[in-house]
Amino acid sequence: MKQHYKSERGYDLVQQRYHELLRSWPMSNDQCMVKTSVGKTFVLSCGPTMAPPLVLLHGAMGNTASWQADAVVWARHFRLHIVDVLGEAGWSEAVRPDLNSSAYSDWLVQVLDALGVQQTAMLGESMGGWLAVDFAKRHPARLSKLALLCPVGIGKQRNIFLKVWPLWLLGPWGRRKLLQRVFGQRPPAEESIPPRISELAALIHRNFKFRYVEFPVFSDDDLAQLTMPLYVMLGSEDSLVASHETAARIQQQCPHAHVVLRPGIGHLLWGRTQPILSFLQQAATVSVR
Repeated sequence: MKQHYKSERGYDLVQQRYHELLRSWPMSNDQCMVKTSVGKTFVLSCGPTMAPPLVLLHGAMGNTASWQADAVVWARHFRLHIVDVLGEAGWSEAVRPDLNSSAYSDWLVQVLDALGVQQTAMLGESMGGWLAVDFAKRHPARLSKLALLCPVGIGKQRNIFLKVWPLWLLGPWGRRKLLQRVFGQRPPAEESIPPRISELAALIHRNFKFRYVEFPVFSDDDLAQLTMPLYVMLGSEDSLVASHETAARIQQQCPHAHVVLRPGIGHLLWGRTQPILSFLQQAATVSVR
């Protein structure tokens, strides 16, 4: 796990803060390590056990904590299974399987089987969106619904870090500017990220090694496999994902999809909690308050 961090001290700082956040999760939850063929996987589950399941897959340099604000709302209606993705800044195994294989999809099958989930709604953000699409095209019968937030692998991937990384050398000011360029404008106060989550994200960005990799682009045939109800939210000013191209390809290959291209928004899609909930509830058979 430590090999993806810049230093052992940085690893300790991130892990300590992450542990504190999980320990103070704002609702009753179950935390477990699932054994898979590629290593252990951390999953936090919350929400009524008899509610419809919803699996959440975070983006690169993220972990379960990134979903906390959404979970407070979604867990009133769904049984959330929040997965720490392999090789990222959570507690799952540090391995990073071949993206050009079925390894990640096979891993998710094992995770779902261990959780006793035969069919579920799934939501993926950024890299997690790529994982969700890869899973959906291989195992469509296991998904009741699919929601994607700024997914990679559909439109062109933009490597803005090569242009703006020198800002990282300019101290706190430069790091703020870099993150602003990457993630877009700050959300309004009512949609702001909780301070403890922001602090953890900042710790990760300072101490975790970014995954510099070109994600495979899904073919038209791959996208045509996404026949389940599909919701896609994108930011028109996304500096990491070619959002307009992504929207066009989804609309062409998945005409049933609901695609939202939000003007003036970057890769950080604030204000997503209620729209995602509305989409998910359209097919939910149980609503628990």
